[in-house]
Amino acid sequence: MAGPSESRKLLDMLKKTPLTITLLVAAAVTLTGCSNAGNPDYPTAPETAEQDVATSTAETIPPLTAYLDSLYGLSGSPDEQAQQRAARRMEQEELISACMKREGFEYTPEPVDADSFGREAGPSQADLDSPDWVAQYGYGALETPEGRVVDSAVRRDTTPADDPNRVYEESLTTSERTAYNTAMNGQSADKNADLNIVDDWERMGCQGEARHTTGTGADPLGSTAGASVQSTIDDFYDSSADWPGRADLDAAWAGCMAENGYAGYARQGDAATEITAKINEAMDAAGSGNEPADAEALLEQERETAVADLGCREDTDFRATVLEVTIAAETRFMEDNRAELDAFAASVEQAGAR
Repeated sequence: MAGPSESRKLLDMLKKTPLTITLLVAAAVTLTGCSNAGNPDYPTAPETAEQDVATSTAETIPPLTAYLDSLYGLSGSPDEQAQQRAARRMEQEELISACMKREGFEYTPEPVDADSFGREAGPSQADLDSPDWVAQYGYGALETPEGRVVDSAVRRDTTPADDPNRVYEESLTTSERTAYNTAMNGQSADKNADLNIVDDWERMGCQGEARHTTGTGADPLGSTAGASVQSTIDDFYDSSADWPGRADLDAAWAGCMAENGYAGYARQGDAATEITAKINEAMDAAGSGNEPADAEALLEQERETAVADLGCREDTDFRATVLEVTIAAETRFMEDNRAELDAFAASVEQAGAR
């Protein structure tokens, strides 16, 4: 998706990640572009975790979050959701293999690590709440446990696992490879084709058949019927700064930061956004693959800022309080929009678009 609004990107993350651990209630920050568009089993992850994310338990899942979980066929804890999505993906791989065999090709199902499936790239919330981790890596914008970042497009070790089908594909002739790609992706192999998995799965090759069979890929809020609900939710998250209690919480955090020599920030997340933008600018100026000349100074500034940020989150009980604010705001939102949300959920259930 080229140039989506910040609210759309935030909602995309809500839809594509384990929702019980992703409460998007802070200012949006730099996110990667949408990849694997249309498939909610593949999350668009933040480059770094500067955005405010609160961790909830099964007993404290905010109601809109729970609604979206249900809408996208997710249930249980974040780990249980990851297991469910991993199981779907493994089933997809087996279906693709059977389909490709019918088309006259070999396909070895790609392995799926159920323990790590669906985890976001970059630092976890546990990392960013760990004094030791933050003291060493800051926000993880310039350096991570995997090593020093020297390219603004890289945020972690992204070396893919060995593709079990690579050798076979390379053994094919040019014409055979074209036929293989067509069998795998159908008309969606044409990047200019305007297809969606709900209406056009039969034209999307073995991938489309597998996603249709396992019920993955359908995007209820991306449908025509979901446009109104999408807009309503967008507006709600756009107004997060005005949720009752949020301004006071941000003011308390900002006051703490000012007392520690970091004045000028209005909302929690602003400090991370600022330092990350500064690092990205330095990386861009240095050129791809080159480390900024002032990398050490930037890293030290990032660490000090992140340590102060974490200290002020702890002093203001930020995580627990922002969860309370979110639950209250989402409860009111659900009450105010109950008829529209319930009617849409019923239509999705009836259509089986999950």
